[in-house]
Amino acid sequence: MNKKNRRNNKKGDLKNWLISKGSLRTNKIYGNCKVYSPSGNLMFLCVEKKAKWYLDRFDKNTGEPLAVKIRNINPIINSLMTLFGIYPKELKIQLNFEPKDEGNRGDKYSLSKKENRCVVTGKRVLKNLTTHHITPHEYRKYMSEKYKSANSHDVVAIVNDKHYEYELEADKLKLKLAKKYNAPINGQKEVNHLLFYAIKSANAIKNHGDKIPEKNLELHKEKIRAYSGQKRVTQKLIDKLINTDFEEASRMKSHGEIVVEKVMLGGDEAMQEFVEMWRKHFIKHMKPKYMPKYWDIKRPAKRPVPKKDSEEIRVIGSHWPFC
Repeated sequence: MNKKNRRNNKKGDLKNWLISKGSLRTNKIYGNCKVYSPSGNLMFLCVEKKAKWYLDRFDKNTGEPLAVKIRNINPIINSLMTLFGIYPKELKIQLNFEPKDEGNRGDKYSLSKKENRCVVTGKRVLKNLTTHHITPHEYRKYMSEKYKSANSHDVVAIVNDKHYEYELEADKLKLKLAKKYNAPINGQKEVNHLLFYAIKSANAIKNHGDKIPEKNLELHKEKIRAYSGQKRVTQKLIDKLINTDFEEASRMKSHGEIVVEKVMLGGDEAMQEFVEMWRKHFIKHMKPKYMPKYWDIKRPAKRPVPKKDSEEIRVIGSHWPFC
């Protein structure tokens, strides 16, 4: 195959990959609207849609809006900007209720402005940008919440062709992980042995109970107890197991699930190493020149414990899921 044909094949592969990723982007990846707490602390940045959600919802108890629009968190500057009709470039709001925690207060990375541009090329054409999960989603989704909720640090903007280029390298690393953790790329079937033998024993009792020696009968019942956790083996329990298909005793476990389960056996330290491995891999192969300010390979993989308890509020309108 000549060079031209190889290039055309790559473009064909890219087109199919982009189709599988969905339509071209029309909305921003990063929003830089600022959300402040009632005490004036910057909590987090968000897209305009989320900021307006707070402005459009009301506390059912007080009738007050959940947030108000401001021009500056400093009251004097805010008054002067209002007097002279000066507006900030990005929307700023201040909450009217005490939030469950202080958000990202003090976190330089989370509170710094993000550019909607490719971290590799620096291009800003929105329709060509995709979001890339540095720690692949197929692993991240099986992590415990303390890791998943800290995910935004490792979601970056990257143009389509560079995203595709990196995925080819990522697939090579996944193959190495498959070998290291005995986790086939296509997953593997896992058998629930307790359920399997409980079903088998229930059928034995149902079909041959009157012919089974007492000692063996007790062994069958013990297998049913081991699965059910019940002290008494009732006819209802036996009937339930008889009506359970053997297929339910086995299920497919994905490559990502197997890997994460084994990594998590090593605790927080092992998970930190796993996340850092993917960060280093991305940096090594893509050599990005436009990573967000304060992005750090060594950043903790888990989210810090919230600083304060929640103060319950009743909201008129649907609930907005916090990131």
